[in-house]
Amino acid sequence: MTFLGRREPSWLSMLVVLALLSAPWGVGVAAEPSSEPVLRIHTAEHSAVILGLAVSPDGTQIATSSHDRTVRTWSNPGLEPLRTIHLPVGPGIEGAAYTIAFTPDGKTVSTGGWTGSWQGNDGPWCVYVIDLDPGDITHAVCDLPRRVNHVAYSPDGRYLALALKIGGGVRVYRTSDYTLAFEDRGYDDAATWVEFDAGGRLVACSVDGKVHLYDKNFRLIVRRAMPEGRRPDSLSISPDGTQIAVGYSEPEAGDPLWSPAVDVISATDLSVLFRPDVRGMDNGALWRITWSADGKYLYAGGIWQKAGRYPLRRWADGGKGRPFDIAFSSSRIMRLRTLPNGGVVVAGEVPDLAIVGANDRVIAERRAAVADFADIGDKLAASRDGLVVQFAFERAGVNPAWIALPKRRVEAGDAPADAGLTGPLTDHPALDIRDWDGSYRPTLNGVKLPMRVHDRTLALDIAPDGKSFLLGTQWQIIRYDASGKPLWQTEIPFNARGVVATADRRLVVAALGDGTLRWYALDTGAELLALFVHRDGQRWVAWTPSGYYMASVGGDDLIGWQVNRGRDHAADFFSVGRFSDKYYRPDIVLKILASLDEPTAIREADDAAGRGEQSRSVTQLLPPVIEILEPPHAIRDAEITLKYRVRAPSGEPIEEIQVRSEGHPFGVYDPPPLDATGQATGELDLIVPRRDSELLVFARNRFATSEPVRLRLSWAGDDVHPASELRKLFVLAVGVSDYDQTELKLGFAAKDAGDFVAALARQKGRAFTDIVARTLTDKQADLAAIRDGLAWLAGGVGPNDIGMVFLAGHGFDDGDGIYHYLPHDAVLARLTQTSLPYGDLLQGLKAITGNVVLFIDTCHAGDVIGRPGKASMDVIGLVSRLSQPSNGVVVYASSTGDQYSVEASIWRNGAFTKAVVEGLDGAAEYQKRNYITTSMLETYVKERVKDLTANHQTPTVNMPLAVPDLLLARVGN
Repeated sequence: MTFLGRREPSWLSMLVVLALLSAPWGVGVAAEPSSEPVLRIHTAEHSAVILGLAVSPDGTQIATSSHDRTVRTWSNPGLEPLRTIHLPVGPGIEGAAYTIAFTPDGKTVSTGGWTGSWQGNDGPWCVYVIDLDPGDITHAVCDLPRRVNHVAYSPDGRYLALALKIGGGVRVYRTSDYTLAFEDRGYDDAATWVEFDAGGRLVACSVDGKVHLYDKNFRLIVRRAMPEGRRPDSLSISPDGTQIAVGYSEPEAGDPLWSPAVDVISATDLSVLFRPDVRGMDNGALWRITWSADGKYLYAGGIWQKAGRYPLRRWADGGKGRPFDIAFSSSRIMRLRTLPNGGVVVAGEVPDLAIVGANDRVIAERRAAVADFADIGDKLAASRDGLVVQFAFERAGVNPAWIALPKRRVEAGDAPADAGLTGPLTDHPALDIRDWDGSYRPTLNGVKLPMRVHDRTLALDIAPDGKSFLLGTQWQIIRYDASGKPLWQTEIPFNARGVVATADRRLVVAALGDGTLRWYALDTGAELLALFVHRDGQRWVAWTPSGYYMASVGGDDLIGWQVNRGRDHAADFFSVGRFSDKYYRPDIVLKILASLDEPTAIREADDAAGRGEQSRSVTQLLPPVIEILEPPHAIRDAEITLKYRVRAPSGEPIEEIQVRSEGHPFGVYDPPPLDATGQATGELDLIVPRRDSELLVFARNRFATSEPVRLRLSWAGDDVHPASELRKLFVLAVGVSDYDQTELKLGFAAKDAGDFVAALARQKGRAFTDIVARTLTDKQADLAAIRDGLAWLAGGVGPNDIGMVFLAGHGFDDGDGIYHYLPHDAVLARLTQTSLPYGDLLQGLKAITGNVVLFIDTCHAGDVIGRPGKASMDVIGLVSRLSQPSNGVVVYASSTGDQYSVEASIWRNGAFTKAVVEGLDGAAEYQKRNYITTSMLETYVKERVKDLTANHQTPTVNMPLAVPDLLLARVGN
């Protein structure tokens, strides 16, 4: 997750800047963070560099902290995500966490970094102590004179040691009450690392080149400078406590050009014992170091490169043996920790997380969800109007892709030539710009360009006429005139890896280090739009500065609003999908690049849609927050009591508590009354399956439903009841070709409904014990009959059954973006009054107690309903709403974006229905497994429809959270 709206400089340079810009200080009282909602990226993995890495003493958990302002825990060895904790955020990079450490019992972590100084750069600063269950801050130690670089707990858990920025030295706090037990300010520069040995002695190092050793009472034993004036960056004490390995930082301006090195020093007097073999290393630095759990091996890594990779070097014989290089990381190694069961865990800059086993092989890995725009070069390109942009997911322009915003699709590969894209221009006869690629001193015609001290340039684009140019740096995008005078400077949330101005000279598109593409006005530098494309190439979201967004299906989970709860609690987070009724506005997103102004885009979009102003703020629309208190994950009895706590951040009353199990409704319950603080605890008596199962729990107010709480239940009892493979299927199929009003006539919608039911009927006794269907076509499919059909379905489907709805015909969105299905008796002059609205469709589907699957083929040309030249409906918006976790509907839609649904006389079907029927009849079978599931049908239908329509139609499918992969068909005997 990364902060979306403000400056986020490269962390390495920020360390240097703040060290050099230190000033006299005094410790004041830490301010409280603002409770105003802040928009942020959110993915299952970190979205910015991992700066803190720790392993629980029992080796079962790994904890990480990041520049993205989150703390996360992961399982070992699977690296499955366990918990995400959102730290309080504020202006600038407030909340960026540089370090993390476990207590000896593994129940608590401490973290800190750019944390706590909401009043500016002078502090005081905070370290947060977090109880991992329930995942909340329990203490905020907020009297630090300088920011913290590193934290460590003593082996008995009585003390927490901190290495602070320049002027802060080392501090030690008692964990009984978090009062100060010891401090040493006798450091000439920033302290970078602290670590305890098994006997409670403390060792620390500093940018001033010295290592400090203290006894268990924190009396200084010895202080010693490291060889050659090198600056130690990290330390690792050998398991037997006799040796300390020292990793060094990279040379910077004014430093000698040190080659990579690691030293092993005595844990008695800090004298150098030996230097491990560093032959073959001619670049970078080994700034991270750790011993294996048994002390037989020493590992090191950092920014040393070999054959385009960033390897780990492992030495046998406790560092004295021959080196062995493990080449696996494509990005710089930021953190390195030992695993008690052998091997190490490594955090890369991208950010990636990997476990390297004792066999020197990667046994688990979490790849970052963000694109790596490093060295993107001319793979960053934009169309004349900025609506089509090409980029790449991997560094150096590898794995390119492109997006056409109006079509709302990401396509793999290079953009077609007719898109008219132009890339950055880095050479021009009128401007001699040099030293701009990775330099702190770029020049124009031999003169250094004005820039911030310690900022570094990463990208360049020169105007074709040579009258201006753009530089992308770690902290800013700067536009200069031909003389080198800055025309504007815009703060950016992360470093600019690429910049390009559009050919119409209206927009700047930048590829930033947080994996976002951002559009800025060329004349002013004002940010207009941001786009985040998940590395899977499928999910994406684009948003304006105020949070209006459009997204792919599933893309509305990629960003959200964070709300601080003070410095003593973790923050709340709500995905933007919870606010879709107000903020899902593709029309605003698409207009902002033309208007170059968000208020103008909002006004024009509202006028075009006939919408009135919506005055409620995000704060007023916040959904409830719910957390599970009991039971534990392992259960022995099917009768359980679910204990929960619920809060109302907006102050809105909570209307209901909802539970879903294995994809179907489990029950809706009255909430407990809230106390004066806006929270309450409650209990639900439930009977769950006698097998491993999963519950989703929600709380709802009148505006929104909470983020789901997921509870996995592991059955530990004796009497196991496996889930039944065969279920009863109920089908409501509606297809209208012959409308009362001839202008609405279609070719094959009615036949599609009949063919769909016939394909499912062939599965009676095979995939389903019985199939009960009601088919409504043409004159049968009036509004009253459709409503009655939904009620029939809800009354017939049991908890272990599947309810399926098929809709073919016309659908449209009204001026407020609400979907309507047109029955046979729809009247063009009164469409909203004579059609089935989204709300009624949703309530009908939610009334079904079993699993629900919806097939919808209603996106046709909008000419007859007043949308000439446009699709009649927003398929993506409809699918996203229906398949929210609280609704639990599996949705197959015939098209996506601005596409129409295609039907042809040669098929005597719509393309979508033809593909669905083929798939159910066996074509969707995967690897001769003799069955077809919802996910298999999804894969087949998407590709088959694209083939049938020459890529003019792409179905949209979404499977909600925790809905199982349902059996749809059996193949063969």
